[in-house]
Amino acid sequence: MSPSLEDLEKIYAEWPSEELQNVLNKNRNDYTPEAVSVIEQELKKRGVGTSIKCPKCGLYNPSSSIKCDCDYILQIMPSAVQAAAVQQSFRSLKVNKKISDEDRCAICSGPMVLGEDIVQCERCSKYFHSKCKDSFGGCNSPECQIQRKKCPFCKELISQEAIKCRYCGEYVDETVRQNTVPKGTPSEATDALKYSIFGIFCFGVILGPLAISKGLKAIKIIDSEPGYTGRGKAMAGIIIGIIVTLLWAIGFLEKIKG
Repeated sequence: MSPSLEDLEKIYAEWPSEELQNVLNKNRNDYTPEAVSVIEQELKKRGVGTSIKCPKCGLYNPSSSIKCDCDYILQIMPSAVQAAAVQQSFRSLKVNKKISDEDRCAICSGPMVLGEDIVQCERCSKYFHSKCKDSFGGCNSPECQIQRKKCPFCKELISQEAIKCRYCGEYVDETVRQNTVPKGTPSEATDALKYSIFGIFCFGVILGPLAISKGLKAIKIIDSEPGYTGRGKAMAGIIIGIIVTLLWAIGFLEKIKG
């Protein structure tokens, strides 16, 4: 169960200002929107500025803002992996006067323009620009999000059930990782390339087909057992082997005709 706003206020009231600012400047994506809002209020009480100045129009925006009113992107949009994977449904509607006056997009903090097409999360009732919802990957409310974990390799936040990190490409599931650890190159791939090259100079009629056979066997091993490398060697051996075999066959036919 998530802590209440009162609990958050008590917690952050005891934090040094430097740590609170560090959350907003560097680690904000690790905290819920409610926590960020409480931290901003706490810093405001202490007289510590938490605004972001837009470099395009000069307007000061709350530090939680992702986009300025002039549409300049102030911060990188949180990645879709942080969005909800639980069942979500959205209602499409147009901005009325009440929404325009009282609400802003729950993701980018941008204004809701009267008559604009938006969506509302049917679970938490928050409003979003359609593009913001699609970019984020869904609703950004804590109650609508799945549990997340940090990738042990790049430290980015990923789904608790993720098998492979979408950022660094590493497998985070240990069982899968053990089965995909590089196992080297099958000897058949190396043999295929070696026989095909030797076949260019001698015994091509024998070494060419042998290179093709070794190369095909190597590709079969690589495809059936994750972790093996050497597909390039195997393919090169097969191609050169075919060329060598054809050249020797053509040469043999020329000799017969002569």
